[in-house]
Amino acid sequence: MTEWNSVDFLDDQEFNAFVDTIEDGDEKETEIKLHSKRLLINEMKKYSNFYNFVERYSPKDLSVINGKKFVSQRVICQHVTHWNETHPKNKIKNLRVFFL
Repeated sequence: MTEWNSVDFLDDQEFNAFVDTIEDGDEKETEIKLHSKRLLINEMKKYSNFYNFVERYSPKDLSVINGKKFVSQRVICQHVTHWNETHPKNKIKNLRVFFL
C-alpha cells in the first residue's frame, strides 16, 4: 500500500491528473473528499453573508419565506462548521432553517 500526502492543487485539471494515478479505494476517496472540502472553503471565503453563499453555492437549499432567507436543515450538517472556521469574526449564531 502506498502512502500519499495530501497536496493543495491550483486547479481541477491538476487534481484530476493526480487522482487518476491513485488506485480506487480509501486513498482515492480521501483525496477526493479533501479536495472537495478545499473547494468549498475557497468558495466560502468569497462571501461575507452565509445566506448569500448558500444562494449561490446550493440554491435548492435556500428558500425565501415572508421576505427572509432560510436554509435547509441539510446545510447545518454540511456547511456551518466550515463557515465558522473560515469566518471567525462572522460566526453563525442563529440560523433560519426550513425542513425539506
